Amino acid sequence: MTIVEFDIQLAEADRAGLTFKVAGEIDVATSNRLRTEILRVLLEAGPSATVTLDVADVTFIDSTGLSVLISATKRLRAAGGDLVLRSPGLRMQKVIQLTQLEDFFSLDFGR
Repeated sequence: MTIVEFDIQLAEADRAGLTFKVAGEIDVATSNRLRTEILRVLLEAGPSATVTLDVADVTFIDSTGLSVLISATKRLRAAGGDLVLRSPGLRMQKVIQLTQLEDFFSLDFGR
C-alpha cells in the first residue's frame, strides 16, 4: 500500500473562483497546513470567493480535518463565498454522512 503525502496545489484560478487539488490525509498532522492555505486564499482572493477543493485523492480525514473544512465554509459563506468539495471518494463520503454534514457542505460529484 502506497502512502500519499499530504499535498495542496492551486489547480485553477478564474472568475468563478479558485480550485485546489488536495491529496493524502487531512488529519491532526496536516490540518494546519490546509488551514494556512485556505486563510492565505481568503486574504488574497477575498472572503467572498468560491473555493473548490478537489478532494478525489484524499485518502483519510479525521475530526481535525473536518473542523478546518467546517470553519472555512462558515467563514466563506458569512462573506458571500462558499467552499465546494469536489469528487469526494467513498471514504470521505462515508465520514461526511456519518457526521451528518452532507447537507452542510456544498458537494460536487463531478470529476
